[in-house]
Amino acid sequence: MSQLLHHLFPRTANPSTYPLILLGHGTVDSAIHYTESIKVAEWLKGKGFEHELVLIEGGEHGFDSDPCDGELEKQVKDFRAKAWRFLEEKIGRK
Repeated sequence: MSQLLHHLFPRTANPSTYPLILLGHGTVDSAIHYTESIKVAEWLKGKGFEHELVLIEGGEHGFDSDPCDGELEKQVKDFRAKAWRFLEEKIGRK
């Protein structure tokens, strides 16, 4: 990997200058088990990266684009709102 790109990847970046990492993962993901995101979150914590993991109970892979209702729909809406707040805060646009 080029030295010019090292600041883009958590494995080689400085945690103090890296933006908040927001992870969202469905708990019934059939493509990638949600525990993989838990492992990533633990690694990020151990390295000092500011991050947050949001588990979507009952969410499948692509939970944010799949049609849903009830509690799952509420969780997805909450996650989307959190992601938008994060973007607005970091880039300063509404």
